[in-house]
Amino acid sequence: MQSVVIVNKAGIDRVLRGEPGMTFVVDEFTNGVLGPVAHVRDYRFPPSQLKAKPFQIWSIPFDGYEVVKR
Repeated sequence: MQSVVIVNKAGIDRVLRGEPGMTFVVDEFTNGVLGPVAHVRDYRFPPSQLKAKPFQIWSIPFDGYEVVKR
């Protein structure tokens, strides 16, 4: 089962064209200096010729998201 996070105001700077309240599927969590970092998948941008995956990965620090599904 994949985790889902909702981005808050502190996390929107880490997401291209981010807005508070956006939800993302978490690819993985890693340990950051101050707490867990959520690496999320963003499917809003279509793949280009330079990348093979249909999503972008954004890294959001612990204070920039809230887990809504684990």
